[in-house]
Amino acid sequence: MRTYSTNRVFHFASIAGALITALLLMLAYNKLAADAEVHFFEESAQIREQLLLQNLHANEVADNIISLFRASDYVEPDEFQIVAEDQLLHYPYILSVAFLPHVLKPDVGAFEKEMQKIGFVTYAVRGSSGISDHSSFPVKYIEPMTPLNASLLGLDMASIGKYGPHISKAIHTRSATASSFEHLAKSGITFTLFKPVFTGITAVNSDEINMEEVSALVAVKVNATALMNTVTIPQGFNISWKILDTFHHPVSGKEHLLVKNTVEQGSHLLFKSLQSEPDLAFGAVESTLIFEKRIYWKDTEYQYLLAAFATGLVLTLLLLFAARGFQLRDRELQQRNEEIEKQVRKKTRDLQQSEASMNDAQRIARVGSWELDLTNNELKWSDEIFRIFEVDKEAFGASYEAFIDAIHPNDRELVNSKYTDSVASRLPYDIEHRLLLKGGRIKHVHEHCQTIYNNEGTPIRSSGTVQDITERKELEEQLLQSQKLEAIGTLAGGIAHDFNNTLAAIQGNLYLAKKQMGNKELVSTKLSNIETLGIHAAEIVKQLLTFARKDMVNTRPFSLTSFLSTELSLFKSIIPENIDYTIDLCDEGLTIRGDSAQLQQALVNLLNNARDAVRNTEQPKINLMLESFTTTTAFQQKHRGIKGERLAHLIVSDNGSGIPKAALEHVFEPFYTTKGVGEGTGLGLAMVYGSIQTHGGTIEIESEQGKGSTFHIYLPLCQEDEKVLEEPEKAPVPGEGETILLVDDDDEVRSTTREVLESMDYRVLTASNGQEGLEIFHANQNDIDVIISDVVMPKMGGAELARRAKEIDSDIQVILITGYDDQWAAEAQGASEHTEIVLKPLSFPKLSQTLRTIIESSERTNS
Repeated sequence: MRTYSTNRVFHFASIAGALITALLLMLAYNKLAADAEVHFFEESAQIREQLLLQNLHANEVADNIISLFRASDYVEPDEFQIVAEDQLLHYPYILSVAFLPHVLKPDVGAFEKEMQKIGFVTYAVRGSSGISDHSSFPVKYIEPMTPLNASLLGLDMASIGKYGPHISKAIHTRSATASSFEHLAKSGITFTLFKPVFTGITAVNSDEINMEEVSALVAVKVNATALMNTVTIPQGFNISWKILDTFHHPVSGKEHLLVKNTVEQGSHLLFKSLQSEPDLAFGAVESTLIFEKRIYWKDTEYQYLLAAFATGLVLTLLLLFAARGFQLRDRELQQRNEEIEKQVRKKTRDLQQSEASMNDAQRIARVGSWELDLTNNELKWSDEIFRIFEVDKEAFGASYEAFIDAIHPNDRELVNSKYTDSVASRLPYDIEHRLLLKGGRIKHVHEHCQTIYNNEGTPIRSSGTVQDITERKELEEQLLQSQKLEAIGTLAGGIAHDFNNTLAAIQGNLYLAKKQMGNKELVSTKLSNIETLGIHAAEIVKQLLTFARKDMVNTRPFSLTSFLSTELSLFKSIIPENIDYTIDLCDEGLTIRGDSAQLQQALVNLLNNARDAVRNTEQPKINLMLESFTTTTAFQQKHRGIKGERLAHLIVSDNGSGIPKAALEHVFEPFYTTKGVGEGTGLGLAMVYGSIQTHGGTIEIESEQGKGSTFHIYLPLCQEDEKVLEEPEKAPVPGEGETILLVDDDDEVRSTTREVLESMDYRVLTASNGQEGLEIFHANQNDIDVIISDVVMPKMGGAELARRAKEIDSDIQVILITGYDDQWAAEAQGASEHTEIVLKPLSFPKLSQTLRTIIESSERTNS
């Protein structure tokens, strides 16, 4: 977990607080400056409005004079003086006002005469020398009549260089204009306002001016300094009024009028604002107002800055307080984190130790655990399962299909069926099966699992265990073989008795046949009896071999009723004659799918136990019964793994010593026995239970001590399409002159078999062992169609002969004849492709059919 140091947190909080305070102060300053700027513009507008108003007053004076002269054809000097003095009284910043009549140049003399008549005889009208319109504006009246004005009276102002262009501009623009600033010794800075008077019309916008329309010119002299003094100027304002003559070069320092309202010394400048105003509507000059204000700290309001600083300070304190809280919280979290890390490390060590212990326990017990996620088909194995299956963890596909591929091919269908049934029926999955490892090695495992379902009833996960029971199976096999040898010892007397009876019957029939050689019908009957007795003897040997061989699961459909019927002689040989042994088989075939050898061994174990149980009973009884059984609801609920509604019900009962109630729940456990020391291995009933489970059935026991025991075996019946109908033996099929190599070390068997084959129209070559047969085949390989050979022979056996012959001709067909178990011959001797197994004693009709089948098959292949 990431932690921060105390200094770093406080440093961050301090910087953040300072930045926030600076930002707030900047915003407050901007607000202050904006307010001052707005106030400055408002004050500037007020000052400009006052100046415009004063300018309008000067225009009003001119308009009043114009109105006076327009109201009368003749104005007396006294009348003009009264009006002019009244106007000047109201506007003290106006120095003088003059009325200048317009006189064309040719009338100058007449004008002078007229002037002299009315009393102005001492003044002469001065002509203009530079006016393009040839007109003049001599002064007729001027107020007040000061010495300076008196000197100007009668002067043609248009002829004055500094006024002429301004007057001409006023006439042509039909509006008021002004001259540039003039500096008077006593009056300060002045300017003159000119306004033309037109005869009988109002000013009209026109570029063409007829000088005859101009009747006069009004000149108003304004004291600019006095005018500015009438304007209220706020503190800190500087106003610069500039009138620039556009017709003359400015005189440095004379075109500005500067007015100031300074502040106290020691004030600190906050900022300075400047504003330029347009001209005051004077056409002949550029009249510009420049407002400047210096804003000082002492003139501002501090509430914004104080509020900003206080807010920033509060926020900084809050940040520091939060930093302190973060520090305490961080310290607490760090402590908790350290405690959690300690707990995690401890739990991790405990878990690792637990996993190591579990792995050791699984390795010692050879039990691995697994889990299958049914939503994504992901399979997880513990390390022990990889060791059991001898599979590379990296190469394993980690799926249900990869698991099935690791199972022995003969067990895959059973395992898949058992697991899918357990998921569908919600019953525990419990099975023993084989694994096929590299090099053909086989392991036995026991699996158990349960499946988890969601709320909708959909299976989502299966978890279970796998135990390596190979050593147990091998030990059981050894004990089973010992038990079988013990059982064979028990069987020996009964089998010998039965076999001797069969031999005696054969000898009797032979004796009678010889005595009656002339009676062909009687001889044929006796020979048929001998054939039947021979088949019976062969069945006794076959049953003994099947019982004695090691367990090999070979499931196929067969009739349980027929099977028990053929095994009666074997079962009878187990039971002593002093025991009342009854057999009750139903007439229905009851076809099941299973391994007849396993069921034979299971029944022998049950009958042996029954025989031992009635040993001390006065009237011992054993009963074997087979019947059809239809399941009930109670039975299905008790045995949910059983398929189908109709079952085969096999019952083995006795009236012996019985089993104690406390031992009933243990009788099917391996190595558990109720017999005395040395009297039993404790595997008999465990093997019976395993065999019945393998066949998809179940077994129940009823027993009461002193009253006997009854074992109920329930096996599921095959579906209709799996049932096998036993066909009667067909007639012999003759050959078509093909060549057969017959190899057998028994002279009688070889000679008899040769005669039979030749009687079937086959050409026969014979050999007494595999080595001799290989030499004959090598010399006649192009002629020989089939090799018939015994399996066990001196020098070279039949399987080796078949292998060596196929190296010479891979398509040669081989039939191996053996007096041993057919599966033992095929697997133990390594029979290969194109090889058939036939058991002794030979059934020559079946042999003839096998010959025709493989010969015709070979011909089709070669064609």
